[in-house]
Parts: sequence; structure tokens; C-alpha cells
Amino acid sequence: GIVVYSIPHAPVPTAAKGRYTADAMSINERGANDAYRSQQRALGAWLDEVGLNSDKFILRLDWEFNGHWYPWSPLNGGPEALRSSLRNCIINVRAGGGTKVRFDLCQNKWPSQSGYSTADVMPGPEYIDVLGFDGYDQWAPSFTAEQWAVERRKGLDQTIALAKSLGIQWSLDEGGNAHPRDGNHGGDNPKYWEFLLGVVRAEATSCSWWNTYLHPGAPPSLRHDFASNPASWERYKQLLA
Repeated sequence: GIVVYSIPHAPVPTAAKGRYTADAMSINERGANDAYRSQQRALGAWLDEVGLNSDKFILRLDWEFNGHWYPWSPLNGGPEALRSSLRNCIINVRAGGGTKVRFDLCQNKWPSQSGYSTADVMPGPEYIDVLGFDGYDQWAPSFTAEQWAVERRKGLDQTIALAKSLGIQWSLDEGGNAHPRDGNHGGDNPKYWEFLLGVVRAEATSCSWWNTYLHPGAPPSLRHDFASNPASWERYKQLLA
């Protein structure tokens, strides 16, 4: 199997309650200036030392960067600063010893709160091995094929097309049900899994992995786990049988 490990391109300072400090909002500009070289090379050396220098180990850098809720958003310093930060990070991790580790750049479902997409910050296929995508059954849910056709155009289709044009793979890094069942959330919606698996099977030759999401501490609206979605869980097992 493989391990996909999510990590920012640089250490992100937080306050006592896990809130990001003002300094955290400058990591893109500092990263573009290669200010984290020593930490990133130390990470590469550690990966090699503990036996994780493998193409089965993926660093998912700066997940959901196209939103506005993380310090690595391109709203902080601009897309070029993030692009340069990613490039420097990967160069340094490799220089430190992480020569076989693969790298994933993951965007969230559109609309993008930052106004930017993967194409705007992509440092190049020589650095990024997989283009990831996060998309849940929300904003808006997919109960019909017509609705799903609209939703997949909110970043999923573009992620797949960009990856294929660059000769690299794509992945579904996060996805799942979302609650309650209303105009914005699908609830326990088995159709979502049918549609999602349809894309994975149609694009299987270029799909690197598909993750579902389980966070026991998530709020009620983010009950993605299958225990909270029994109808989806039964359909999921049938589809993969």
C-alpha cells in the first residue's frame, strides 16, 4: 500500500489554541526566499533515515491551497510566491535525502475563495507527481446525473485534464458524504458514491489513489464516516465488490 501524508511546505506557527499567528501568514513569501531550507532538508534526511524514502510515501503539500483558510493560500503573497515555495521545498527535501518520495499538490472544490487554481501555482511536473482534489457531496449535492455533471466541473474535471496534459497522475485526496440532507448537503446519499466511482473507473489509468475521509472529531455537518452513512456504506461495498 501507500501512505499519503499531509504537511505544509514550511513550519506554521500557531498560538495556544491552535490558531495561526501573524507570522504564519508570511510562509509563502519566506518560502519563496528559501528561508526554510534547513528544516526541509532535515525532513528529507529524516524520511531517508526512517525508511520512508520510497515512491509509496507521498507528501501532500499545502492541501486545499486555493481556499482562504490556510496560511499557504496564494492570497498570502500571491501565486508566484506559493509556486516558488513549493519548488524550493521539493528541491530541499530531495537534497536532504527524500529522493524517491512523491509529491501531491491538492486543490479544493470550486468556487475558489482565493481565485486561484492548481494551474496558477503548479511548479511543474518535474516537481509535482500527482494533482490531488478534495470534493465532498455539498455545495451542491449530487442526487442526479445532471447535478453530478455540474459538480464535477467545479475542479475535478479540470484537475484530471491538467494532470493528463502534464503526463502525471491525479488523485481524490478527500471526499465523502456531508450533512444534513438539504439543498447544500447530500446527507447519506449513495448516488454520490456511484457517480464518484464512475469517474475513478473511467479515468483509472491516470488515477493514483482514492481516499475517503474519517475524522472522529468533525462537527455534525462533516460526518463523512461510513458509520454515520449506512446507506452509502452498503452501496460503497456493493460497488467495490
